[in-house]
Amino acid sequence: MAGALDGQVGIVTGAGRGIGRATAQALGAAGMHVVAVSRSRAEIEETAELIRAAGGQASAVTVDVRDRASIEACVEGVLATHGKLDLLVNNAGSNAAWGPVWEVDPELWRQDMETNLYAPFLFCRAALRVMVPRRQGRIVNITGGGVSGPLPYDTGYSSSKAGLARFSETISIEARPHGVKVFSLGPGVVATKLAMGFFDSPEGQQGAPGMKDKMSGRWVGPEVAGQVVATLASGRADAVAGLLFTVADDLEQLIRDAEVIRAADQRVLRVVLPAGHLPAVMLKAREET
Repeated sequence: MAGALDGQVGIVTGAGRGIGRATAQALGAAGMHVVAVSRSRAEIEETAELIRAAGGQASAVTVDVRDRASIEACVEGVLATHGKLDLLVNNAGSNAAWGPVWEVDPELWRQDMETNLYAPFLFCRAALRVMVPRRQGRIVNITGGGVSGPLPYDTGYSSSKAGLARFSETISIEARPHGVKVFSLGPGVVATKLAMGFFDSPEGQQGAPGMKDKMSGRWVGPEVAGQVVATLASGRADAVAGLLFTVADDLEQLIRDAEVIRAADQRVLRVVLPAGHLPAVMLKAREET
């Protein structure tokens, strides 16, 4: 995809390692000027240098993703420097609150919720205030465990990621008339520090017994998500904005089937409700507008 994103500017949160770094590198290789964001200055400087060494363009901005002022200053700085923002990738994540709810540390649970859901809200809010007036832009929210089902002993992470999926679909509807596309991408099970910490913990072995061994040979490299994000940034997959999918899906097939999938109300978070139930009526009304 070399040159496919020439002239574009994008922010990638959690870009210091893992999925975030791989995504930043994929975008940089495709020609985008990448703004690598994280609290760790050393890590994002290393990411930016890797991109520049490969012939790309990148800068590093230290941001506390749970702080509104820090986030708004980041977006304002990108706008002041580059005059636009084409892409936002909300990748920064936290998975710290392990154990049954009655034993878990409330502050660690709050950390997971703030990093995985509140921070994307703040970044999306700031980015959309730039993108909506220009009537163009794309946002990719990286989801994860908890979207397709419960994850016992990891309620902070799983609840926040499920919330992020719902949030992504909702703002996709809000932003679509303004030319902005919002995506919800599951990166697969990647052997990141965040994931391995849970699987190796007593709580992880209780909540997901044997999962680490069961995944033998099936781990996904972080570069896979990076390549999918680069495709989303190119505009080729705008048809699947608002739908739930992962790197394991055939993206080209999803693009071809997008209208059928929407008509069947698939690849979205839904509770099956009887006809006449208020939320069902509201959904029907929304579809008819």
